[in-house]
Amino acid sequence: MIVLFILLALLALNIFCIYRIKRALEPSFQRTMLLISVWVMPFIGGLFALVGLPKAAHQSRPLPTEKLSAGFIYEEIPDLISLPGVTPFNLIEHITFQADIPVMNWAVFHAWLATINDAGLKRDARLQGQRAWLAYVKEGIGSHCYMYESEKTLIVSSSEPNVIEAGARFIEKNHARIAKLLPGVAQFPPDMKSILLVLDNEDMYYQYVSVYYPEGGEFAVSGGMFIDAGCPHFVTVLSDLLMIEPVITHEMTHSALNYLKLPLWLDEGIAVNVEFQLSPFLQGANSEKNLYARHLQFWDADRIQEFWSGASFSRSGESNTLSYDLARILVKNLSQDWQTFARFVTAAKKEDAGSRAALEILDLDLGVGVCALFDAQWESSWSPHIQAESVAGAA
Repeated sequence: MIVLFILLALLALNIFCIYRIKRALEPSFQRTMLLISVWVMPFIGGLFALVGLPKAAHQSRPLPTEKLSAGFIYEEIPDLISLPGVTPFNLIEHITFQADIPVMNWAVFHAWLATINDAGLKRDARLQGQRAWLAYVKEGIGSHCYMYESEKTLIVSSSEPNVIEAGARFIEKNHARIAKLLPGVAQFPPDMKSILLVLDNEDMYYQYVSVYYPEGGEFAVSGGMFIDAGCPHFVTVLSDLLMIEPVITHEMTHSALNYLKLPLWLDEGIAVNVEFQLSPFLQGANSEKNLYARHLQFWDADRIQEFWSGASFSRSGESNTLSYDLARILVKNLSQDWQTFARFVTAAKKEDAGSRAALEILDLDLGVGVCALFDAQWESSWSPHIQAESVAGAA
């Protein structure tokens, strides 16, 4: 009887440990190994797993202000943005909540900014508006969350303070790295900070980005997203900094190209190539040899039109994976002569998927370029012939 009671207690402990591991960690190698250890080493494995888990949001408490560096912001959410000689902007009237997500009416905010003639006051007003909106976001995430500001960044995250500071340093270094990799193309506005939201889990992430997706349709799984909806910012999910860095690099590249309003395939192709160059350890995930056969089977005249329009990037599964990889390959091949490619990028229009700019600057029909990659006979149905739709891009 005693043995049976012990066995039942161990089983209950293992079940509880598995429940805690699955709630605390997203699918990853770490989570898999912890789940295995629970059953391989009953009781001992479970205890080690529980000790090693990150604290849940409700258990976490922010450090007191005196223990944080000067970059961490602790301030009450303002009702108004007030500056000398300027009519105040009423935040309460212009922030609404969609699915519990605070959404600023940025159109009204920018109209208010336009009434400010002094450039210095305008920069200050813009920054105050961004801070105020982020304060609402921070409050929505929870009291365990931090807001951090450096010379070039604004970050809202529940990561440890040293991780947040390291993330800010990484973003600032990436400004120079991306500009160096994309000369004549990348452009970070000098008077605007890069804004990063790191949300606690995937549920919170998808709840947040759903506010900025068009209603209806099919949307692929993503690990991060650049959102340009009045206040350009990028958002990702809480994880190890090493895993977040490639996502930040990818989304920062979108941010640097945002002023061009590129066709989605070109925008994503450049972002993936920059991500791979600055995070080379990613390249083993899907080797070119493994993907080539899948490309040959997947693409046809109808699907390639979805690629040119951008629709294929938002579909889940094979369509999403192969769209990003095809964009990467195309950009890698087209950018061998960088100066010519840079002229093509700055001239490419979303409306025709960049086809006119390719003909005029690269002397290339884009459909011919794709067929050459697959050693296929070109037909006009493979070239862009529809107006590229405005499709939200997920990284």
